[in-house]
Amino acid sequence: MFAAIRRLLAAIQTPLGILGTAIVLWKPTLWLIGKAGDMEFMLAHWPQVSNFLSSGLGSLASALLGGFIIARAIHNTSSLPSPQQPVALLPDTTKTIEGNAVEKRPKTDLEWNFDLHKNYPFIGMSAPQGAIVVHDFYAYGKNLTGDPITNAHGYVRSDTTNDIYPLYFKIGDSFYSGDEINPIPVGASIATHAFFSPDRKPMPVDKFLSKFVPFTFFFEYHDKKYRRSFTHADIDPIVREYLDVIRKQEIKPPHVTVRQVSNPIDWDKWDALDRFKLYEIACLWECYLPSLPLPSQKARDRFEALSRDIESGGLKVVRENLGEVIKDAIAKTNNVPVAANPYWIVARDTAMEYCEKLGAEPALFYPKKRV
Repeated sequence: MFAAIRRLLAAIQTPLGILGTAIVLWKPTLWLIGKAGDMEFMLAHWPQVSNFLSSGLGSLASALLGGFIIARAIHNTSSLPSPQQPVALLPDTTKTIEGNAVEKRPKTDLEWNFDLHKNYPFIGMSAPQGAIVVHDFYAYGKNLTGDPITNAHGYVRSDTTNDIYPLYFKIGDSFYSGDEINPIPVGASIATHAFFSPDRKPMPVDKFLSKFVPFTFFFEYHDKKYRRSFTHADIDPIVREYLDVIRKQEIKPPHVTVRQVSNPIDWDKWDALDRFKLYEIACLWECYLPSLPLPSQKARDRFEALSRDIESGGLKVVRENLGEVIKDAIAKTNNVPVAANPYWIVARDTAMEYCEKLGAEPALFYPKKRV
């Protein structure tokens, strides 16, 4: 309504100005017209006549110019929106990630992970012996259709060979076809897999990239069909990233290791003996060359175990002289423990019986245990 009023004012502004000027000047104008034939009067009063004509024409011109200016201003302001008129905004077609504008992916009713996240790893891979193999394609989504999804099916098609690989729904640790599952509830997560071989055996990644890629994923539901194609540009970054992870796992940080002692034992020499010193048994039991001090913690632990069993009577030693026998007898009488002597003698037969009681088979007495 305001726009119509403004247009009306613009239309009548100039005529009103002219009419006002005419009303003011009409009587003097008629009188002057009556004197137009009296040349003597006109010449005698020419300064007054000239002043009248100039002021009258100036008023008329001012009325015309003022009307034009006002009409133009009203026209320009009429193109501006009124407070009640909404201003259309351009649709937001981009989103910003870390300050960079990127194109939004089209939103679907299923919200697949690879549509939401760049370089989402949609290929199952492993490297059991350092070489990467591909197991399957997998797509994880969510039912955002607003209704339960019935009769859901899908497949993956190699765009190189046109081979079709059916889609299976993963529930727990098992896989089911679309005919074997109930309707997918609203808001439920969807886990689907497609295996690239009938026996579900993995294939080398080089074969997968050369003979299978590019490929297209199809998911059919409610008479609709979702499809998404994947090319080398989508897959190569995922393979490279997985390869970097494998390489980093193979690099072991510096760590402390056990020194390997390479002292070959002449077992024939020791097999020929019927008697052994206690420290010799401790070392050879753990496959070390006999030496004092004992060469390793294992040998020291074995010596301590042999000593305890000697003290408890589980292992008998050979007394070389009467003095040792008397010394041991006095110690037992006074309940004083006797320190083990590394040079005590143990007979082979006694040591073999001791091993049988323990259920042990040290390489010293059992050649089959020798490496």
